[in-house]
Amino acid sequence: MKKANTKLGVELSYGYILLSAVINKRWNGRFLLDTGSDATVIIPRFAADLGCRIIGSHQGGVAGGRRANILLTRLNSVNIGGLETPLSVVGIYDLNKVEEPYGEVDGILGSDFWHKFPFTIDFTGRCLIIEDEMSLKKLRKEGKIVSIKLSGHTPFVNLRVGERLNTPAKVDTGTALSFVPLGIFEELGLTEGSPQVEKTEMEGLEGPYKVLKARVDSLSLGKGLEVTGMRIGSYATEIGFLGTDYLHHFRLTLDLKGEEMILHRY
Repeated sequence: MKKANTKLGVELSYGYILLSAVINKRWNGRFLLDTGSDATVIIPRFAADLGCRIIGSHQGGVAGGRRANILLTRLNSVNIGGLETPLSVVGIYDLNKVEEPYGEVDGILGSDFWHKFPFTIDFTGRCLIIEDEMSLKKLRKEGKIVSIKLSGHTPFVNLRVGERLNTPAKVDTGTALSFVPLGIFEELGLTEGSPQVEKTEMEGLEGPYKVLKARVDSLSLGKGLEVTGMRIGSYATEIGFLGTDYLHHFRLTLDLKGEEMILHRY
């Protein structure tokens, strides 16, 4: 394993975080860093290149609240910048069915990978930093600590919308737009047909879904962590999604095993 404070270069594209990974010690791929996904997924072409054997299938969630049948396989190892870690069962799914602004990827590195070690995303420096307990101790003194709860490996926080409304929300680096449930929009008076609300259709991996977009006074994870005047989305979901449109205002450290997030405002 790489020592702490090793910096790995990342690509930032339209709010998304992408990085290179070496799979099974020989195949290079371009991956989306997606803490909102509980599982790592590779695309069918990449799985074929690796000679992967199908070991089963799983009904997993995709954008828009849809469910999809995801094939399962095994990988021997994943290596990012010299940090090699075993990752046993991963999904196989065509992530490129929908054209994304960042282009095609070979897969996503989900929170099953990222829970193995604490890391920092420095949006300004365009890098990812591997942390250890000593570096985390320093970061805790300098930043704002936010408690997270895990569902599987996926991190959730309590997200405040405006002055009084709250929703559980995934910390989701796989989306560049934050979302809240329709009920939150309704309590804010942001309903379909309102002049300040835009109705649009987003293309998901399992088909299109309706989204409302509007500007809210603020999103916040606590005192000193408010971001004001954000334009966010809402659709028929029971939870929120805290995307990089909020997160990029901070130097973000995630310690999934320790169930905490540390934020340093730029």
